Amino acid sequence: MNDVPVPWAPLVGEVVAIVPPDWEITTPWAPRIPAEVVHIADNLVTLSVDGNLRLRRLHQIAPWTEAPR
Repeated sequence: MNDVPVPWAPLVGEVVAIVPPDWEITTPWAPRIPAEVVHIADNLVTLSVDGNLRLRRLHQIAPWTEAPR
C-alpha cells in the first residue's frame, strides 16, 4: 500500500481562502478573502468572490478558517 499523503483539495461549493495576487498564501499576515469554489479542473480552481469569478491554482488557495474574535 502507498502511504503518500493526499494533498488537500477543495470541493465545489466549499468556501476557501485566497489572497490578493501580489501576496503568497503561505504568508501568515497576508490578507485572506473568502471565496466559493465554482469549478475544479486539474490544478485550476474557478472561484466566486462577491459574484466575480477568479482563477487560481490549487497551491494558491487554503482552507477557510474564521479568525478568533
